[in-house]
Amino acid sequence: MQHDPRPAPAAAHLERPAPPPIPPGEERLIVAIGTAACLTLLAIAIYLQPDSRGYGTHEQLFLLPCGFYKVTSLPCPTCGMTTAYANMVRFRIGAALRAQSFGTLLCVLSTAGGLVGLFCLTAGIPVLYRIERMSWRWPSIFLVSAFFASWAGKALHLV
Repeated sequence: MQHDPRPAPAAAHLERPAPPPIPPGEERLIVAIGTAACLTLLAIAIYLQPDSRGYGTHEQLFLLPCGFYKVTSLPCPTCGMTTAYANMVRFRIGAALRAQSFGTLLCVLSTAGGLVGLFCLTAGIPVLYRIERMSWRWPSIFLVSAFFASWAGKALHLV
């Protein structure tokens, strides 16, 4: 066997191709749907009046009271999310955190997602390429942990 005198490519696996300059129509549609979803959540939260109990705001949308709470006297994992959103859009951060801390975080992320989506759509910036290339391990672990910690905090608060 002969030794190849050519040098090995230097970290070719680390090089990332440049994103396309203009997002294709399909990407723009996906970003538009995601942006619309984020902004719709915020618009609904503006319409709703936060329930003073810290939960139950969703009943203004003609949804039933929480069956989990009725049966167990414990909050469900999403108990207070709608109330947190309704408080956050009114800049009542303390009330939002008391209602559901994870809902407060989701409202912030929805606001950021809506604004970034609008910016990317108007500026023609391809965002899905960057999102696909991200490592989601630690953000996912953080979000799942925050969800369960928020549920535990809500359960301890209501007991």
